[in-house]
Amino acid sequence: MVAFHLQKSSSTTACAKPGVAARANNEIARKWFAVFTVPQNERSVTMHLELRQIESFLPTFESVSVWKNRQRVKINRPLFPTYVFARIHAAERTSILRSPGVLRIVGNSQGPIQSRIRRSSFSAPTSAGGG
Repeated sequence: MVAFHLQKSSSTTACAKPGVAARANNEIARKWFAVFTVPQNERSVTMHLELRQIESFLPTFESVSVWKNRQRVKINRPLFPTYVFARIHAAERTSILRSPGVLRIVGNSQGPIQSRIRRSSFSAPTSAGGG
């Protein structure tokens, strides 16, 4: 089962107001990037990005672990350990890099590499037969 966390920013619609068109263009300029984090800090990085009003995406899956006392526990784990996806524009790069737990934005010597994320790829599966 694949679940996901996606903090969605407020949607902008076209209006006759002058500032709204600028925000709509700003939303179009935003692109998805992979953010490399400190190990096992993906959720805290996602929380800090939300506090900075940056749209983030942490795909998780549910696994069952058996403890020493034979107790079974369901745990949500990141699908890509040490990575969080963030939708930003160039001006927000420094804001992400200053967030606690963020090590770097994935890229090469030419700059950050844009991720090709489709939200529909991470939708939760539906059970066809109840059981």
